[in-house]
Amino acid sequence: MVEVMVYDAIDEIAEEIGLGIPFYPQVYHFGEKEDLKASRLPEIILNKCTERIKFNESFFWQNLNSIFIFVDKEKVMGIGEESAHFLRSLAPLYKSKKVDKETLPKRTIDETLAFFSSKLRMPDRINNFEAYKDIVPMSPLQVNMFLEQIKESLPNLTKDEFFIYQQGYGLGDRLYYAYVQGQFSKKRIKDLFTNSFREEGSALDKFWKLRKELWPIEQR
Repeated sequence: MVEVMVYDAIDEIAEEIGLGIPFYPQVYHFGEKEDLKASRLPEIILNKCTERIKFNESFFWQNLNSIFIFVDKEKVMGIGEESAHFLRSLAPLYKSKKVDKETLPKRTIDETLAFFSSKLRMPDRINNFEAYKDIVPMSPLQVNMFLEQIKESLPNLTKDEFFIYQQGYGLGDRLYYAYVQGQFSKKRIKDLFTNSFREEGSALDKFWKLRKELWPIEQR
């Protein structure tokens, strides 16, 4: 059962990193749209699920403490990532009410840990965003021009979302290899999971430190 697979993934990641699990999330699993309609979930949840299922995107909804898993052709997607998002949400005072400028680096670190966790369970997973140029060294104008060039291949991502996933997956991929090679300690990864980054600028500062250590910006 998918529910069991999710709970197993949560247990495996938590045990590997040394995280406590005070409770577990509710798990919803949908294979086809008919299953979604028959679920009798509130309309606001159904609307979000209907949008995500178009692209086979699983997600964790913190307000509901729930993981939604979508299956395509009997292949379960997103279990490792969404399990990591759940574990990340257990950090004290994780849900921030800070201004928007704090959201981007924080979400990027969330995706870093999500991709890292998925690699723990699927070491051969490929980071598809590696095929695109790193946008960090680009000027705002260059970023807009670049995203315009690739919008056909990634039509559903906004500029902020592209940044979050490209940088998060790229750092998560590199974090995994640094971890298995003994270059990044388990304690430091646990600290990333349990840090709520409540202080202004702390998430952005951590992002740049991870970039410098794991993914140095190429000098032109």
